[in-house]
Amino acid sequence: MLTRREIGTPLSAVAPHRDGTADCPSCGLAAFPWAIKDRELVVECANRHRTSVALPDDAPGRVAVDNWLAKRGAQLHAQH
Repeated sequence: MLTRREIGTPLSAVAPHRDGTADCPSCGLAAFPWAIKDRELVVECANRHRTSVALPDDAPGRVAVDNWLAKRGAQLHAQH
């Protein structure tokens, strides 16, 4: 039996995944690291919804977040 989740339903909790991404609480899309602010990770989905999540506690999680932020910075630099 297939189940269907409606887009836009709120998720129970926003927690970062092991790769530094999170699920958007507004639309359910993948949200990627956008910035680090006040010891929290700001993530943004393709629909430009931003939310804050806790920084990963483990070293591999922090490295993944740093990699996402470095890739984003390199992309913005190449665009300008």
